[in-house]
Order: sequence, then C-alpha cells, then structure tokens
Amino acid sequence: MKQIPMLPAVQEILRRRADACRSPTDHLFANPIQSKYATPGSRQDGDVGGEPARRLLKRYLRKAGITPSRDMLWHAFRRYFVRKCVQKGVPLNILMTWTGHDTVTMALHSAKETRREESSREIDRLLA
Repeated sequence: MKQIPMLPAVQEILRRRADACRSPTDHLFANPIQSKYATPGSRQDGDVGGEPARRLLKRYLRKAGITPSRDMLWHAFRRYFVRKCVQKGVPLNILMTWTGHDTVTMALHSAKETRREESSREIDRLLA
C-alpha cells in the first residue's frame, strides 16, 4: 500500500471528494469523459486513464500556456516528483513507500532522467 504525505489542504479536498462518493466502490477520480466502449473495471470505466485523460491534461496544459507534446503524460508528474525527492535527499526507503516501488532499482529508474544542466552542475561541484 502506498502511503503518501499530503498538505492539509489536499487532504481536505480528497476527504470532501470521498464523502461525496455514493458507495465504497465509487472511484475517487472519475473520468469526466466516459467512453461508449468502456467495460466495467476497464481503465475507461470511470478511471483516470486512456485517451480522455490525455485530452484533459492537454486542455489544462493549454490553459497554463504550455504547448502540449506527445511525451507529456500524467505519469510525467510522478517521475518529476521522484526526481525532485532524489535531488532533495529523501531517503530511498521513504521514497519507495510513497511511490509503491518494490525495489531501489524501480525507484531510481524514475529518477534517472536528469537534465543536462543538472549533470553539468554536479560535475562542477565535484571538481570544485
């Protein structure tokens, strides 16, 4: 089970969403664009996933003034979070608990995408 620390404001938003659920099996994050091809239990059946979720992300990127590209996916936020945690020195066992990764290798795989300037800065720091 993933244990993710959250700001109190986020906890309150999620608590309100959970309270609004009609049954214990309702999805906390329902897909606002239901697919006519969805089958019960599929990613398109009320879950945030698939093409409707990509369209939703693109819409919010445009609202933020960002031009969407094919590689901009929801999972990029997860990789960004892991990378930031590694950069800030969050212990790997804590990071693995937050992300649900079973191995250090899996946790570090998400963090391996360092930017060129980050690598250059670290080399400069090492040689100083």
